[in-house]
Amino acid sequence: MIGRSSAAAALAAVAILLAPAIARAEFPTLQQVIERARTRGPASLVAAADVRVAGSTRYAAGLPPMTNPYLEVFVDRGKNTSGFATVQANLWLPVELSGVRGKRIAEVDAMVQWKQIARSSAQANAVGEAVTAYGELMVAAARKRHAADGEKVAREEAAYVLGRFQAKDATEVDRAQAEGEVARWLQMKSEAELSFALSKARLAIATGDPSLEDPPAVVSTDLPALKSKDGEALAKYLLENSPAVKQHALEADYFDKSKDKWEADKYPPVNFIITAGRGDAGDVRFGGGLSWTFPVLRRNQSEIARADADADRAKGNLEIAKASVLARAKGFFLAYDVARKAVSTIDSIAIPAAQAVVDASVAAWKAGKVEQSRVFLARRDLATARDRRLDIIAVGWRAYGDLAGLVGEMP
Repeated sequence: MIGRSSAAAALAAVAILLAPAIARAEFPTLQQVIERARTRGPASLVAAADVRVAGSTRYAAGLPPMTNPYLEVFVDRGKNTSGFATVQANLWLPVELSGVRGKRIAEVDAMVQWKQIARSSAQANAVGEAVTAYGELMVAAARKRHAADGEKVAREEAAYVLGRFQAKDATEVDRAQAEGEVARWLQMKSEAELSFALSKARLAIATGDPSLEDPPAVVSTDLPALKSKDGEALAKYLLENSPAVKQHALEADYFDKSKDKWEADKYPPVNFIITAGRGDAGDVRFGGGLSWTFPVLRRNQSEIARADADADRAKGNLEIAKASVLARAKGFFLAYDVARKAVSTIDSIAIPAAQAVVDASVAAWKAGKVEQSRVFLARRDLATARDRRLDIIAVGWRAYGDLAGLVGEMP
Protein backbone atom coordinates (compact mmCIF):
# COMPACT_ATOMS: atom_id res chain seq x y z
CA MET A 1 0.00 0.00 0.00
CA ILE A 2 2.88 2.36 0.82
CA GLY A 3 4.53 1.68 -2.54
CA ARG A 4 1.32 2.34 -4.43
CA SER A 5 0.69 5.58 -2.51
CA SER A 6 4.22 6.80 -3.22
CA ALA A 7 3.87 6.02 -6.92
CA ALA A 8 0.53 7.78 -7.09
CA ALA A 9 1.96 10.83 -5.31
CA ALA A 10 4.93 10.89 -7.69
CA LEU A 11 2.64 10.70 -10.73
CA ALA A 12 0.46 13.48 -9.33
CA ALA A 13 3.52 15.67 -8.74
CA VAL A 14 4.75 15.09 -12.29
CA ALA A 15 1.29 15.90 -13.66
CA ILE A 16 1.20 19.15 -11.68
CA LEU A 17 4.66 20.15 -12.91
CA LEU A 18 3.79 19.38 -16.52
CA ALA A 19 0.29 20.89 -16.42
CA PRO A 20 1.27 24.42 -17.55
CA ALA A 21 3.27 23.05 -20.46
CA ILE A 22 0.43 20.76 -21.50
CA ALA A 23 -2.27 23.40 -21.13
CA ARG A 24 -0.35 26.01 -23.09
CA ALA A 25 -1.25 25.70 -26.75
CA GLU A 26 1.50 26.15 -29.31
CA PHE A 27 1.26 28.52 -32.24
CA PRO A 28 -0.45 26.62 -35.08
CA THR A 29 1.18 25.62 -38.33
CA LEU A 30 -0.23 26.79 -41.65
CA GLN A 31 -2.06 23.49 -42.12
CA GLN A 32 -3.56 23.76 -38.65
CA VAL A 33 -4.66 27.32 -39.41
CA ILE A 34 -6.43 26.05 -42.52
CA GLU A 35 -8.22 23.30 -40.59
CA ARG A 36 -9.29 25.67 -37.82
CA ALA A 37 -10.63 28.21 -40.30
CA ARG A 38 -12.55 25.48 -42.10
CA THR A 39 -14.18 24.17 -38.93
CA ARG A 40 -14.22 27.12 -36.52
CA GLY A 41 -14.20 30.24 -38.66
CA PRO A 42 -17.23 32.52 -38.19
CA ALA A 43 -18.43 32.18 -41.79
CA SER A 44 -17.96 28.41 -41.67
CA LEU A 45 -20.06 28.07 -38.52
CA VAL A 46 -22.87 30.21 -39.97
CA ALA A 47 -22.89 28.17 -43.20
CA ALA A 48 -22.97 24.91 -41.23
CA ALA A 49 -26.04 26.17 -39.37
CA ASP A 50 -27.70 26.96 -42.73
CA VAL A 51 -27.18 23.33 -43.77
CA ARG A 52 -28.90 22.10 -40.63
CA VAL A 53 -31.79 24.49 -41.21
CA ALA A 54 -32.18 23.28 -44.78
CA GLY A 55 -32.10 19.64 -43.67
CA SER A 56 -34.84 20.24 -41.11
CA THR A 57 -37.39 20.76 -43.93
CA ARG A 58 -37.05 17.11 -44.94
CA TYR A 59 -39.45 16.09 -42.17
CA ALA A 60 -42.41 17.85 -43.73
CA ALA A 61 -41.41 17.09 -47.32
CA GLY A 62 -41.43 13.33 -46.75
CA LEU A 63 -44.89 13.12 -45.16
CA PRO A 64 -47.48 10.84 -46.84
CA PRO A 65 -49.63 12.32 -49.63
CA MET A 66 -52.67 12.38 -47.31
CA THR A 67 -52.95 15.73 -45.55
CA ASN A 68 -54.84 16.55 -42.34
CA PRO A 69 -58.42 15.21 -42.35
CA TYR A 70 -61.16 17.39 -40.98
CA LEU A 71 -64.63 16.75 -39.70
CA GLU A 72 -67.86 18.65 -40.20
CA VAL A 73 -70.95 18.03 -38.02
CA PHE A 74 -74.37 19.61 -38.73
CA VAL A 75 -77.40 19.43 -36.44
CA ASP A 76 -80.68 21.09 -37.41
CA ARG A 77 -84.40 20.99 -36.76
CA GLY A 78 -87.30 22.24 -38.83
CA LYS A 79 -90.65 23.61 -37.65
CA ASN A 80 -92.30 20.31 -38.63
CA THR A 81 -89.70 18.16 -36.84
CA SER A 82 -91.43 16.28 -34.10
CA GLY A 83 -88.93 13.60 -33.23
CA PHE A 84 -85.21 13.41 -33.66
CA ALA A 85 -83.09 16.29 -34.90
CA THR A 86 -81.29 15.83 -38.18
CA VAL A 87 -77.57 15.09 -37.70
CA GLN A 88 -74.99 14.84 -40.47
CA ALA A 89 -71.23 14.38 -40.10
CA ASN A 90 -68.79 14.72 -43.03
CA LEU A 91 -65.23 13.45 -42.77
CA TRP A 92 -62.93 14.94 -45.41
CA LEU A 93 -59.77 13.05 -46.35
CA PRO A 94 -57.59 15.22 -48.65
CA VAL A 95 -55.15 13.14 -50.75
CA GLU A 96 -52.47 14.58 -53.07
CA LEU A 97 -52.72 12.79 -56.40
CA SER A 98 -50.61 15.19 -58.50
CA GLY A 99 -47.21 13.78 -57.44
CA VAL A 100 -46.36 16.88 -55.46
CA ARG A 101 -44.80 14.81 -52.66
CA GLY A 102 -42.00 13.58 -54.93
CA LYS A 103 -41.46 17.08 -56.27
CA ARG A 104 -41.35 18.45 -52.74
CA ILE A 105 -38.73 15.90 -51.68
CA ALA A 106 -36.65 16.67 -54.80
CA GLU A 107 -36.82 20.39 -53.98
CA VAL A 108 -35.64 19.85 -50.40
CA ASP A 109 -32.81 17.55 -51.51
CA ALA A 110 -31.69 20.15 -54.04
CA MET A 111 -31.75 22.85 -51.37
CA VAL A 112 -29.68 20.73 -48.97
CA GLN A 113 -27.10 20.05 -51.69
CA TRP A 114 -27.01 23.77 -52.50
CA LYS A 115 -26.50 24.73 -48.85
CA GLN A 116 -23.83 22.06 -48.44
CA ILE A 117 -21.78 23.41 -51.33
CA ALA A 118 -22.50 26.94 -50.06
CA ARG A 119 -20.92 25.83 -46.80
CA SER A 120 -17.89 24.59 -48.75
CA SER A 121 -17.72 27.97 -50.48
CA ALA A 122 -17.89 29.77 -47.14
CA GLN A 123 -15.19 27.47 -45.77
CA ALA A 124 -13.00 28.21 -48.79
CA ASN A 125 -13.37 31.94 -48.23
CA ALA A 126 -12.58 31.44 -44.54
CA VAL A 127 -9.46 29.48 -45.47
CA GLY A 128 -8.35 32.22 -47.84
CA GLU A 129 -8.78 34.88 -45.17
CA ALA A 130 -6.95 32.76 -42.59
CA VAL A 131 -4.01 32.03 -44.91
CA THR A 132 -3.69 35.72 -45.76
CA ALA A 133 -3.86 36.64 -42.07
CA TYR A 134 -1.24 33.98 -41.28
CA GLY A 135 1.11 35.44 -43.87
CA GLU A 136 0.51 38.97 -42.58
CA LEU A 137 1.35 37.82 -39.06
CA MET A 138 4.56 36.14 -40.23
CA VAL A 139 5.60 39.34 -42.01
CA ALA A 140 4.65 41.46 -38.99
CA ALA A 141 6.69 39.19 -36.72
CA ALA A 142 9.67 39.56 -39.04
CA ARG A 143 9.28 43.36 -39.06
CA LYS A 144 9.20 43.38 -35.27
CA ARG A 145 12.34 41.26 -35.09
CA HIS A 146 14.16 43.47 -37.60
CA ALA A 147 13.18 46.57 -35.63
CA ALA A 148 14.39 44.98 -32.40
CA ASP A 149 17.70 44.02 -34.04
CA GLY A 150 18.07 47.54 -35.44
CA GLU A 151 17.40 49.06 -32.03
CA LYS A 152 20.00 46.81 -30.44
CA VAL A 153 22.67 47.79 -32.97
CA ALA A 154 21.73 51.48 -32.67
CA ARG A 155 22.06 51.32 -28.88
CA GLU A 156 25.45 49.63 -29.15
CA GLU A 157 26.66 52.27 -31.56
CA ALA A 158 25.22 55.04 -29.39
CA ALA A 159 27.13 53.64 -26.41
CA TYR A 160 30.28 53.51 -28.55
CA VAL A 161 29.80 57.15 -29.64
CA LEU A 162 29.12 58.19 -26.04
CA GLY A 163 32.39 56.61 -24.97
CA ARG A 164 34.23 58.47 -27.70
CA PHE A 165 32.42 61.68 -26.76
CA GLN A 166 33.50 61.31 -23.14
CA ALA A 167 37.03 60.69 -24.36
CA LYS A 168 36.85 63.95 -26.36
CA ASP A 169 37.07 61.93 -29.61
CA ALA A 170 33.53 62.75 -30.86
CA THR A 171 31.43 65.85 -31.07
CA GLU A 172 28.07 66.71 -29.54
CA VAL A 173 26.57 66.36 -33.00
CA ASP A 174 27.85 62.79 -33.26
CA ARG A 175 26.33 61.90 -29.91
CA ALA A 176 22.99 63.54 -30.79
CA GLN A 177 22.87 61.75 -34.15
CA ALA A 178 23.51 58.39 -32.49
CA GLU A 179 20.76 58.98 -29.93
CA GLY A 180 18.43 60.12 -32.72
CA GLU A 181 19.07 56.88 -34.56
CA VAL A 182 18.05 54.95 -31.44
CA ALA A 183 14.83 56.97 -31.29
CA ARG A 184 14.18 56.25 -34.96
CA TRP A 185 14.45 52.52 -34.41
CA LEU A 186 12.24 52.75 -31.33
CA GLN A 187 9.54 54.34 -33.47
CA MET A 188 9.90 51.64 -36.10
CA LYS A 189 9.67 49.02 -33.38
CA SER A 190 6.45 50.56 -32.06
CA GLU A 191 4.93 50.59 -35.54
CA ALA A 192 5.97 46.96 -36.04
CA GLU A 193 4.38 45.94 -32.73
CA LEU A 194 1.13 47.65 -33.71
CA SER A 195 1.10 45.86 -37.05
CA PHE A 196 1.85 42.59 -35.23
CA ALA A 197 -1.07 43.07 -32.82
CA LEU A 198 -3.54 43.82 -35.63
CA SER A 199 -2.35 40.85 -37.70
CA LYS A 200 -2.64 38.52 -34.73
CA ALA A 201 -6.18 39.76 -34.08
CA ARG A 202 -7.17 39.10 -37.69
CA LEU A 203 -5.77 35.57 -37.54
CA ALA A 204 -7.55 34.91 -34.23
CA ILE A 205 -10.86 36.01 -35.78
CA ALA A 206 -10.31 33.96 -38.93
CA THR A 207 -9.59 30.79 -36.94
CA GLY A 208 -12.13 31.38 -34.18
CA ASP A 209 -9.36 31.23 -31.59
CA PRO A 210 -9.45 34.20 -29.17
CA SER A 211 -6.58 32.72 -27.12
CA LEU A 212 -4.17 32.45 -30.06
CA GLU A 213 -0.57 32.21 -28.91
CA ASP A 214 2.23 34.40 -30.25
CA PRO A 215 4.37 32.90 -33.01
CA PRO A 216 7.94 31.86 -32.17
CA ALA A 217 10.61 34.52 -31.85
CA VAL A 218 12.13 33.47 -35.17
CA VAL A 219 9.64 32.73 -37.95
CA SER A 220 9.99 31.90 -41.60
CA THR A 221 8.41 34.26 -44.09
CA ASP A 222 9.14 31.98 -47.05
CA LEU A 223 6.22 31.69 -49.45
CA PRO A 224 4.73 28.17 -49.69
CA ALA A 225 5.26 26.36 -52.97
CA LEU A 226 2.30 25.90 -55.30
CA LYS A 227 1.22 22.43 -56.36
CA SER A 228 1.70 23.37 -60.00
CA LYS A 229 4.18 25.74 -61.62
CA ASP A 230 2.01 25.91 -64.74
CA GLY A 231 -0.39 28.85 -64.42
CA GLU A 232 -2.85 27.52 -67.00
CA ALA A 233 -2.99 24.07 -65.40
CA LEU A 234 -3.45 25.57 -61.94
CA ALA A 235 -6.21 27.88 -63.18
CA LYS A 236 -8.01 24.93 -64.78
CA TYR A 237 -7.75 22.92 -61.55
CA LEU A 238 -9.06 25.81 -59.45
CA LEU A 239 -11.97 26.40 -61.83
CA GLU A 240 -12.99 22.73 -61.81
CA ASN A 241 -12.81 22.48 -58.01
CA SER A 242 -14.12 25.89 -57.00
CA PRO A 243 -17.11 25.51 -54.65
CA ALA A 244 -18.26 29.03 -55.59
CA VAL A 245 -18.88 27.87 -59.16
CA LYS A 246 -20.62 24.68 -58.03
CA GLN A 247 -22.70 26.73 -55.61
CA HIS A 248 -24.34 28.73 -58.41
CA ALA A 249 -24.95 25.58 -60.44
CA LEU A 250 -26.72 23.89 -57.53
CA GLU A 251 -28.62 27.07 -56.75
CA ALA A 252 -30.01 27.07 -60.29
CA ASP A 253 -30.91 23.39 -59.93
CA TYR A 254 -32.73 24.11 -56.66
CA PHE A 255 -34.91 26.79 -58.26
CA ASP A 256 -35.65 24.47 -61.18
CA LYS A 257 -36.83 21.86 -58.68
CA SER A 258 -38.80 24.54 -56.84
CA LYS A 259 -40.55 25.47 -60.08
CA ASP A 260 -41.44 21.81 -60.66
CA LYS A 261 -42.87 21.62 -57.15
CA TRP A 262 -45.02 24.70 -57.65
CA GLU A 263 -46.18 23.35 -61.02
CA ALA A 264 -47.39 20.15 -59.34
CA ASP A 265 -48.77 22.01 -56.34
CA LYS A 266 -51.17 24.04 -58.49
CA TYR A 267 -53.38 20.94 -58.59
CA PRO A 268 -55.06 20.81 -55.17
CA PRO A 269 -55.65 17.57 -53.26
CA VAL A 270 -58.73 15.45 -53.98
CA ASN A 271 -61.07 15.23 -51.02
CA PHE A 272 -62.61 11.84 -50.29
CA ILE A 273 -65.73 12.46 -48.21
CA ILE A 274 -67.35 10.02 -45.83
CA THR A 275 -70.78 11.03 -44.51
CA ALA A 276 -72.80 9.60 -41.66
CA GLY A 277 -75.94 10.96 -40.07
CA ARG A 278 -79.46 10.51 -38.80
CA GLY A 279 -82.66 11.89 -40.24
CA ASP A 280 -85.45 13.52 -38.25
CA ALA A 281 -87.30 10.20 -38.41
CA GLY A 282 -84.44 8.51 -36.58
CA ASP A 283 -83.13 6.63 -39.63
CA VAL A 284 -79.37 6.21 -39.94
CA ARG A 285 -77.74 7.31 -43.14
CA PHE A 286 -74.28 6.64 -44.65
CA GLY A 287 -72.71 7.97 -47.85
CA GLY A 288 -69.66 9.35 -49.50
CA GLY A 289 -68.44 11.70 -52.17
CA LEU A 290 -65.57 13.54 -53.78
CA SER A 291 -64.61 17.21 -54.03
CA TRP A 292 -61.89 18.91 -56.03
CA THR A 293 -60.99 22.52 -56.61
CA PHE A 294 -60.53 23.43 -60.28
CA PRO A 295 -57.16 25.22 -60.79
CA VAL A 296 -58.58 27.78 -63.16
CA LEU A 297 -57.87 31.22 -61.67
CA ARG A 298 -55.17 30.56 -59.03
CA ARG A 299 -52.41 28.30 -60.32
CA ASN A 300 -49.34 29.47 -58.36
CA GLN A 301 -48.51 31.89 -61.16
CA SER A 302 -46.39 34.17 -58.96
CA GLU A 303 -44.49 31.33 -57.29
CA ILE A 304 -43.71 29.67 -60.62
CA ALA A 305 -42.59 32.94 -62.21
CA ARG A 306 -40.41 33.77 -59.17
CA ALA A 307 -38.71 30.36 -59.22
CA ASP A 308 -38.14 30.65 -62.95
CA ALA A 309 -36.58 34.10 -62.55
CA ASP A 310 -34.38 32.95 -59.66
CA ALA A 311 -33.16 30.02 -61.75
CA ASP A 312 -32.24 32.37 -64.61
CA ARG A 313 -30.45 34.66 -62.16
CA ALA A 314 -28.45 31.76 -60.70
CA LYS A 315 -27.49 30.55 -64.18
CA GLY A 316 -26.31 34.04 -65.05
CA ASN A 317 -24.29 34.21 -61.84
CA LEU A 318 -22.77 30.84 -62.73
CA GLU A 319 -21.23 32.24 -65.90
CA ILE A 320 -20.02 35.31 -64.03
CA ALA A 321 -18.46 33.11 -61.33
CA LYS A 322 -16.65 30.98 -63.91
CA ALA A 323 -15.11 34.02 -65.57
CA SER A 324 -14.26 35.57 -62.19
CA VAL A 325 -12.59 32.43 -60.81
CA LEU A 326 -10.55 31.98 -63.97
CA ALA A 327 -9.43 35.61 -63.97
CA ARG A 328 -8.60 35.54 -60.27
CA ALA A 329 -6.67 32.28 -60.60
CA LYS A 330 -4.52 33.60 -63.43
CA GLY A 331 -4.02 37.02 -61.85
CA PHE A 332 -3.14 35.71 -58.39
CA PHE A 333 -0.77 33.12 -59.87
CA LEU A 334 1.04 35.83 -61.80
CA ALA A 335 1.30 38.05 -58.71
CA TYR A 336 2.55 35.14 -56.63
CA ASP A 337 5.11 34.13 -59.27
CA VAL A 338 6.40 37.70 -59.61
CA ALA A 339 6.68 38.03 -55.83
CA ARG A 340 8.72 34.82 -55.51
CA LYS A 341 11.12 35.89 -58.27
CA ALA A 342 11.46 39.37 -56.79
CA VAL A 343 12.27 37.99 -53.34
CA SER A 344 14.86 35.67 -54.87
CA THR A 345 16.52 38.62 -56.60
CA ILE A 346 16.50 40.72 -53.43
CA ASP A 347 17.97 37.88 -51.36
CA SER A 348 20.72 37.15 -53.86
CA ILE A 349 21.67 40.69 -54.89
CA ALA A 350 20.03 43.61 -53.04
CA ILE A 351 20.38 42.48 -49.40
CA PRO A 352 24.01 41.26 -49.69
CA ALA A 353 25.00 44.48 -51.49
CA ALA A 354 23.33 46.68 -48.88
CA GLN A 355 24.92 44.64 -46.08
CA ALA A 356 28.34 45.00 -47.69
CA VAL A 357 27.90 48.77 -47.78
CA VAL A 358 27.00 48.78 -44.08
CA ASP A 359 30.02 46.66 -43.15
CA ALA A 360 32.38 48.85 -45.17
CA SER A 361 30.86 52.06 -43.80
CA VAL A 362 31.12 50.89 -40.19
CA ALA A 363 34.74 49.86 -40.67
CA ALA A 364 35.63 53.14 -42.36
CA TRP A 365 33.82 55.17 -39.69
CA LYS A 366 35.58 53.46 -36.82
CA ALA A 367 38.86 54.02 -38.67
CA GLY A 368 38.04 57.72 -38.85
CA LYS A 369 37.82 57.79 -42.66
CA VAL A 370 34.12 58.69 -43.11
CA GLU A 371 31.49 60.57 -41.18
CA GLN A 372 29.05 58.80 -38.89
CA SER A 373 26.17 59.92 -41.11
CA ARG A 374 27.46 57.59 -43.84
CA VAL A 375 26.87 54.67 -41.48
CA PHE A 376 23.34 55.84 -40.72
CA LEU A 377 22.54 56.17 -44.42
CA ALA A 378 23.95 52.73 -45.16
CA ARG A 379 21.94 51.14 -42.34
CA ARG A 380 18.80 52.91 -43.50
CA ASP A 381 19.33 51.64 -47.04
CA LEU A 382 19.70 48.12 -45.67
CA ALA A 383 16.57 48.52 -43.54
CA THR A 384 14.68 49.85 -46.56
CA ALA A 385 15.77 46.86 -48.66
CA ARG A 386 14.64 44.46 -45.96
CA ASP A 387 11.37 46.36 -45.54
CA ARG A 388 10.69 46.29 -49.28
CA ARG A 389 11.45 42.58 -49.26
CA LEU A 390 8.81 42.06 -46.56
CA ASP A 391 6.35 44.19 -48.56
CA ILE A 392 6.79 41.90 -51.54
CA ILE A 393 6.48 38.80 -49.36
CA ALA A 394 3.23 40.21 -47.94
CA VAL A 395 1.90 40.63 -51.48
CA GLY A 396 2.93 37.05 -52.24
CA TRP A 397 1.09 35.79 -49.14
CA ARG A 398 -2.03 37.71 -50.14
CA ALA A 399 -1.89 36.18 -53.62
CA TYR A 400 -1.37 32.72 -52.10
CA GLY A 401 -4.27 33.27 -49.69
CA ASP A 402 -6.53 34.37 -52.55
CA LEU A 403 -5.61 31.21 -54.48
CA ALA A 404 -6.32 29.09 -51.39
CA GLY A 405 -9.67 30.85 -50.99
CA LEU A 406 -10.80 29.59 -54.40
CA VAL A 407 -10.77 25.93 -53.33
CA GLY A 408 -10.40 25.99 -49.53
CA GLU A 409 -7.01 24.25 -49.43
CA MET A 410 -3.36 24.84 -50.27
CA PRO A 411 -3.30 25.56 -54.01
